[in-house]
Amino acid sequence: MKYIIIDELHTYRGVFGAHIAQILRRFLRVCLLYGSNPCFITCSATISNPSQFAKTLTGLPFKSITMNGAPSAEGNFLFLNPEINAITVAAKLFRLFCQKGFKTIVFTKSRKATELICRWVIQGNSLLKNSISSYRAGYLPEERREIEKKLFSDELQGVIATSALEVGIDVGGLDACILAGYPGTVINTWQRGGRAGRGLNNYIIVLIAQQDALDQYFMRHPLNFFQRDYEKAVLDPDNPEILKQHLVCAAAEISLTNNDYFFDSKK
Repeated sequence: MKYIIIDELHTYRGVFGAHIAQILRRFLRVCLLYGSNPCFITCSATISNPSQFAKTLTGLPFKSITMNGAPSAEGNFLFLNPEINAITVAAKLFRLFCQKGFKTIVFTKSRKATELICRWVIQGNSLLKNSISSYRAGYLPEERREIEKKLFSDELQGVIATSALEVGIDVGGLDACILAGYPGTVINTWQRGGRAGRGLNNYIIVLIAQQDALDQYFMRHPLNFFQRDYEKAVLDPDNPEILKQHLVCAAAEISLTNNDYFFDSKK
């Protein structure tokens, strides 16, 4: 084992991240027992404390590389504050974009909203039946891979997705991204909006506000959104309840000793 590569680093935060932190420490113990000392490489496009967070997650020091060499076209960010339901507006806008030939993705906050938008768009224009699809948790892995394949090959004009499509794949060639409601953080907003504009064509991101207080705040103070940095990713590797469970597992893998420093983040 020479390298351990962790993509989408910012997703490993909170309680989930605390478990992953302990799993990585347990894994390193086993590696070192057999003479391996792997190098960690982590990636994240949306995080304000990459080296600090990577060190907290793995227990190892990191060097940050922050220069962005990705292609970037000219983009527009539209804040839309409708009087009617955001899901309804997202469906109408999605249908319009697809009819105009824009390759589009819509992000919703629920599985139900994903299926509703897909159904409403097809009802409004049956010609789009075979050129759009929903994408959410609950689909079989082979169903997801098939949808992703059709996106890559341009068989699909658009997709309506939950956060299941937020990370992990580079769709490529998207002209527009519609956010049906503020995703809750600056990180998630740019993570989803960043699905569009990865080529040389101009693109647009549309944030459709719901009647949520945070949504309405940014509708009234749009510049405040762009002045904000990405939030810091946070986890507690010393969470006693989580640490207690993993120590039992670690002891079963390799006997614990007084010199075992892996599970003390202060060392």
